[in-house]
Amino acid sequence: MLSAPQQKAYQEFLVLLTKFKENFKDDAQKINPTTTKERFRKIQQWFEEKIAHSSAEHLAEVEIAPSWQAIQRELIREFRLLSTDVIFLASARQTATKKARLQSIDTRIDKLINYCQTMISQEKL
Repeated sequence: MLSAPQQKAYQEFLVLLTKFKENFKDDAQKINPTTTKERFRKIQQWFEEKIAHSSAEHLAEVEIAPSWQAIQRELIREFRLLSTDVIFLASARQTATKKARLQSIDTRIDKLINYCQTMISQEKL
């Protein structure tokens, strides 16, 4: 079982991801790269402070540590890939490239949401 602060952090991250994902429901032409990068930078800073440096020693149950570490590692890896996609989206000039990046971002956010839900639910840990 996660400690209360860890559980809260994953819940807050889930909300941040969901709100960030809503920004991409618009057409690729309407996406503002500067605004997107700024929004993502805030999420990235929050992620580094609350999630990325979280450790297994704060778990309420030691038995779940290996599962937690595996999911945590994947969550961090996927977030880094999302960061790269956001950077590439900001530099994309052609509509087709923007659409491809938006699809990739959408997929990565979905994966991150699933990881957060798994951490919160603790059923699969």
